[in-house]
Amino acid sequence: MANPKSSVERRKEPRFPVSLPLEYQSVCDSSLQTGLLANLSHKGLLFHCRGDMSVGTLVIMTVMFPDDFSLSSFEVHGKIIWKRLYFDRDWREYEYGVEFLYVSGEDQEKLDGILSTYSFWGTSARREMYFVVLPNQTEPSLNQPSSSETIFVEDKRK
Repeated sequence: MANPKSSVERRKEPRFPVSLPLEYQSVCDSSLQTGLLANLSHKGLLFHCRGDMSVGTLVIMTVMFPDDFSLSSFEVHGKIIWKRLYFDRDWREYEYGVEFLYVSGEDQEKLDGILSTYSFWGTSARREMYFVVLPNQTEPSLNQPSSSETIFVEDKRK
């Protein structure tokens, strides 16, 4: 029999599904790693990556997102509060839940802007921005797309 408490939502803030690239590093390790943001709220985020970290690890994360025709980012400092390992044939990745510990005022405004956009569309109206990096990437530009540039595609499926 399932535990009735396990199905109760404990989050105090709504979370929104997103698909955005991010860079992160542990405060104990200077190497920069990459991952993919899966959902976001005012208090934390969920992301996927191939790197193995322990629960309790402090991380600095930079989330990249499209801002009109340019690329912008915001930085958060957080703590890994849970992790899960996934296997799919030859693929192994980790999923991490991160609680925010610090967000600067400027970055909080960017985060609020992203969340208000997703809040407007609602969690049921799956609105995601896909970030695709093609080989030999140079400066991102959408004015004259070529095979060496970054392309943003909006998915409006419901």
